Amino acid sequence: MLRAGTGHASDPQLVPYLNLAYLLGVKNTYGDDQLMALALSVANWATTAINDLAHHTGRTPQQIIDQYETDIIADQEDLT
Repeated sequence: MLRAGTGHASDPQLVPYLNLAYLLGVKNTYGDDQLMALALSVANWATTAINDLAHHTGRTPQQIIDQYETDIIADQEDLT
């Protein structure tokens, strides 16, 4: 899922759909337990990546998350 999503990062509108399709595929193929394991793994990756980015940019993890959420909201406003 991460490899597919990052391969399309230049089209941020496509990434959520790719991720959803992947997650539904995991759920349908392997069940809820494997879906939860995948979600935990991705959450761990995201937490580590955010903390690393915060460390290297001199910001706090909360500032990184705030900026990401602000960017998403702005992208959504541009679509309407």
